[in-house]
Amino acid sequence: MILLEGIIFLKEDLKVFEIHKEVGKLFEKSKFNYIKGKLYYKKKYNEDENIEAEIEAEIRKYYHLKDDLCFATLIFENKSNDDEIESFEVIYENIKDDIKQIRKVFYLGEDKQDIYDNMRIEKIIFIKDEYAKFILNKSYSLIYDIKNYMRELIFKVMSFKANKDWFKKELPENIEIKQDRKYLEVFGLDFSHLSSIIFDRNEKSKLGDLYERLESAQNCNDLDLKEIQKLIPKSNWQKYFSDINISEKISNIKTIEYNNIKLSNEETIKRLLNDINQLRNKIAHNNLYIKNDFYNNLNRKVNFLKEWIDYALEYLHSNILENTKERIYNNLNNQENELIKTIDNLIIVISTYYNVKGNKINSLKKIEFFNKKTRCLRQIKFYINLKKRIMNNEVELGEDDILNHVETLKKLIKNIKNCPKFEYREDEQIFLEEEF
Repeated sequence: MILLEGIIFLKEDLKVFEIHKEVGKLFEKSKFNYIKGKLYYKKKYNEDENIEAEIEAEIRKYYHLKDDLCFATLIFENKSNDDEIESFEVIYENIKDDIKQIRKVFYLGEDKQDIYDNMRIEKIIFIKDEYAKFILNKSYSLIYDIKNYMRELIFKVMSFKANKDWFKKELPENIEIKQDRKYLEVFGLDFSHLSSIIFDRNEKSKLGDLYERLESAQNCNDLDLKEIQKLIPKSNWQKYFSDINISEKISNIKTIEYNNIKLSNEETIKRLLNDINQLRNKIAHNNLYIKNDFYNNLNRKVNFLKEWIDYALEYLHSNILENTKERIYNNLNNQENELIKTIDNLIIVISTYYNVKGNKINSLKKIEFFNKKTRCLRQIKFYINLKKRIMNNEVELGEDDILNHVETLKKLIKNIKNCPKFEYREDEQIFLEEEF
């Protein structure tokens, strides 16, 4: 298996063993040895099973087809014959530090090119890198996940907080969507578009009114600052995202990722998305020149963004749920209201008489009264569940049904009150389901 392959451009005609020596100068601090005219690396990475990694540098010299120039190919090849070494991933995980050392030599930055000044090599250009392939493939799944995380966040925030035609009305003008992907809406957008949707100012229609107000004013006294501010285009972050209480998570990003640089919440998330997008471009364009810490860097940034998105979605969901409960409760008719209040009274009675808190209705079986009155226990379960269904709009009850339920509940409450109280110690408290 070829691990790394490059082209060596020579300053003069050299013999192959001389080229090996020149290349060897680049690896003086590595674990490569110069043996019998070749660069050679050997490492045992599993003492128990006697498994070794053997990497040999193969150099072949060629002449230019027209000029007198000569060059050579440099191939680092895995020579191990063990059946257990079936992929680069196995090799990499065991000798990754040494592989990284090799790559550092070849991916020299412009500021380090003077390393060749005192050598008979002009430069080395990489044309194949299995490490880069392995890391880029591994990194793609991170981009896939975070892109869909972002799409979900944007879709939910905009769907619940903007108008129903938000994808047509709230989309920045600089986003162009391919015709065959328009029906997918936000799920058909590229990663770079997602940041634009959140942060780019997109109320272009207001600019005409703003210019008109400014042009018609004779002096500053003719302008109402608050009215002018209303006409300034806003981003979707300002309108729909900034009030989501996520400061704690963003503070963690600023502290750990950006060393407490003074950034606003908006600037922090924008910068994080931009960093991820730049790394994503290297994956999309199959860039071999990636740093050794590429995956760890991307993984850290993606995890920061995921934490923020999870927190934001949880906050959004709790607000939606609270708003939904309130609206449903406000829309209940008088009979439904009475039924809900009677069920709440049942819960209060049980809590008061039997020291019940929280959830786990089946724990009531511990009480002798409920063991004997299994029908009573079933009724309690039924009515607590009925309250959930009413508050979730899952059931429709007629007026007669509601009256019958209220009468049954009153009898049930009376039976419970007439029973002897049951005292629990603090560590024996039982719990009653009340959430919906």
